[in-house]
Amino acid sequence: MHLCTRQTLNSSVAVACALLASICIDFVGTAEARNLVSLTGQSGPDLRPDLSGRVTLKTTTPGNGTAGRATVKAGSFSHTLVAKIGVGTPPQELSVQIDSGSSLFWVRSPVCEGCAGEGAQGAYDSGKSETYVAIEDDKRTITYGDNTHVECKLARDSVTVGDFIVHQQTLCEADVVDSNAGYTDGLIGLGPPTAGSATDIIRSMVNEKLIAEPLVSFWYAQNAEFNGDNAGEITFGGIDPSRYVGDMHWFPVLADAPRHWSVPLDYVMVDGTVMRHQRGRAVFDTGTTQVLLPPRSFHEIVRRFGFVQLESQPNLYTISCENAANLPPVSFSIGANRTLFTLSGEQHVFKADVGGRKTECLLIYAPSFASLNVDAIFGALFLRNFYTVFDYQNVRTGLAVAAHDSFISSGRKLIYSSTFLGVWGLSLALAYLL
Repeated sequence: MHLCTRQTLNSSVAVACALLASICIDFVGTAEARNLVSLTGQSGPDLRPDLSGRVTLKTTTPGNGTAGRATVKAGSFSHTLVAKIGVGTPPQELSVQIDSGSSLFWVRSPVCEGCAGEGAQGAYDSGKSETYVAIEDDKRTITYGDNTHVECKLARDSVTVGDFIVHQQTLCEADVVDSNAGYTDGLIGLGPPTAGSATDIIRSMVNEKLIAEPLVSFWYAQNAEFNGDNAGEITFGGIDPSRYVGDMHWFPVLADAPRHWSVPLDYVMVDGTVMRHQRGRAVFDTGTTQVLLPPRSFHEIVRRFGFVQLESQPNLYTISCENAANLPPVSFSIGANRTLFTLSGEQHVFKADVGGRKTECLLIYAPSFASLNVDAIFGALFLRNFYTVFDYQNVRTGLAVAAHDSFISSGRKLIYSSTFLGVWGLSLALAYLL
């Protein structure tokens, strides 16, 4: 899913697109989209994966005057990716969530109120850094979609990411973190440059000529656990062509939703039936676990697929793992070219132990809600099927089918271009309107 040029639609599809364009849900506000799933029975609130000995794949040596790229191995935190970084001089190792759904870079301090393991080794102690610079009277507060609340103060220090050392990077020291979704040592917000973040680490990498291209790419391992190691890779400064197959499809950030990696959502189709209320805005968010959909679409999926609400966690739905492979397709029409992304079978579920019970097959979808101020969020359980690139120069998101043995051997097609849809696309559009 990564590089897609705009294609010319035939006249029938163009008519359908014009009709569909008249039905629109307004995008309101600017929420921080990050939304994590927490499971009962998981061991404690401190869910940082063990990243000790994590290997970095290096392509250039920092400081030699040649910009390059660095790929870091990542662990899993509620199926989102967590990477090891160093903050300060000498570097203090921290495990931080890498979140495209927000724009603030924060790390927890040893005096953090409400944090798991207060004073533990994982916290960033600015007093132990030789390169720390305080920024007076500049505080930030942020509340995420899962109601995690963070209060922090801005500072500057050296940050090590893979092979790169970013000097005097602006970050935020958190002295309050209130969360029910577990904890990491912090979070690097990778929102688009149009978000105007004071802690934009990609801008710093570009200014210091560390990266060859202003790109960040995500690849997810298919067998990753809910919380664990070996969950994927994050590449700063380029694209790894070995990690995807087929074409790349690009989606420019919407002018009326500049704070997120946003995209038009044309419709959602469940088992061949187009939902009637889907036109609106969606965001690509590596910091959200599930796929959040408009409530009517979500409940239609639950009804048609036969999922049952978990008694222990009413926000999660389960189905027999034996039946998961036979689940029908759900398709999403995304972008100005109405590219169709289709998931089916076991792609609709993720496996996890809940409350000490046997492994459950849980639905990857959840209903969106008004405070998010977006119609849909494509979180990690959607993005795990695709190689995802965030392009800071052209302010766009790229998706291509991820290179996984299960996809390649099955010949499963996950992306259809608008020219493939042809007259079939027109019939879908008319069915949507009637």
